[in-house]
Amino acid sequence: LDQSVFPYTLNSIGTTTVEYNALGFNYLDGFVYGIRPTAPNRMYRIDNTGTPISIGTVAGLPPQSYFSGTISRNGTLYLINGGDPLVTPRNLYVISGLDTGTPTLDATIPIGLIGGTTGARVSDIALTNDDSFLYGFTRNTNQVVQIDPADGAVVALPATSSLGTIGGM
Repeated sequence: LDQSVFPYTLNSIGTTTVEYNALGFNYLDGFVYGIRPTAPNRMYRIDNTGTPISIGTVAGLPPQSYFSGTISRNGTLYLINGGDPLVTPRNLYVISGLDTGTPTLDATIPIGLIGGTTGARVSDIALTNDDSFLYGFTRNTNQVVQIDPADGAVVALPATSSLGTIGGM
């Protein structure tokens, strides 16, 4: 991103034919990671030229859609399944080992309900600076939601007016 002139200019650093999503920056090794959003759910490390390098699949991770992801300061990847409203239940998947090239599923945590009917349907998630909570914008109710990564509990913050589709945090 060239910020020397306004409006800012986005400078391309490369091209790819690989589709990936649920991106996050890993503070431990300085790489961006993403996952192929459809089966097989292959993990990718994106290098400084924009080239995705496969680090394999995550054993035990269900072959579903993954569009929501972020990485904590300690290198833990958090993914939420379900890009469409038909995928239930929604789960938070906790994955370690990105920096070692061996992604490992450590936990599957059910996501709390919104409106008593479905788990939070968020397009993307972000962590607070102290890694204590995940935040996302849910398309169920047009609200920002807070998700506790320890137990999947969801707190809906006050409703906003319709903002349309939000695809990234």
